[in-house]
Amino acid sequence: MTTDRKVLKIPLRLGIAVLILGILIKIQDWSPHANIIMVTALTGIAVMYSIRFMKKTKKRFLDYVKLVLVVVWCTNVVFSIFHLPYEGILEIITFITFLIWTVLEGTAYFARNEDDRKISLDQIMWNGIMVIGSLAIIAGVISKILYYDYATPLLLLGFFLIAVYILRDTFSELLEEKK
Repeated sequence: MTTDRKVLKIPLRLGIAVLILGILIKIQDWSPHANIIMVTALTGIAVMYSIRFMKKTKKRFLDYVKLVLVVVWCTNVVFSIFHLPYEGILEIITFITFLIWTVLEGTAYFARNEDDRKISLDQIMWNGIMVIGSLAIIAGVISKILYYDYATPLLLLGFFLIAVYILRDTFSELLEEKK
C-alpha cells in the first residue's frame, strides 16, 4: 500500500456514517432496527479496517495498536448492545490501546503529513499536555454539572493547558516559517 492512497478509505467513512446514523436512530428511538444498523456498521468497520491493515506493506507498532483499538472497540460496542459478558475486559483493552495511541501519536496524527512518521519526546510531551487538558475540561464540566467542589479550578486548568498547547503550536509554526 502506498502512503498517498489508503485502501478502503471511502467505505470506512461510509461505515462510520452508517454507525452515526444508527446511534442517532437509537437515541431518538425512531426504529426498533437501530441495533441491527449499528452492529452491521461496526462489523463492517472492523472487517474493512482489518483488510486495510493486511494490505499494508510496512507495518509499524502503531499500526498494530490502531488495529487492536478499532477491532476491540467495535467488538466492545457490539457486546454492550447485546449485554454480553466480558464487556468490561474489552473496555479495559480499548482504554489501554487508546492511551498507547494517544501518547505515541495522538493529536499529531491529525496535524502531520503521511511521510513524517517519527515521533519525538517533545511531541509525546505536548500530546500528553493536550490530552490532560482535554480530560480536565471534560472532568470539570461533569463536576460542574454535579456541583462538585473544585470544578472551576479543574475547568481553568484544562483551558489553560489547551491554551498553552495552542500557543506553542502557533508559535512553533511561525518559527518554522521564518527558517
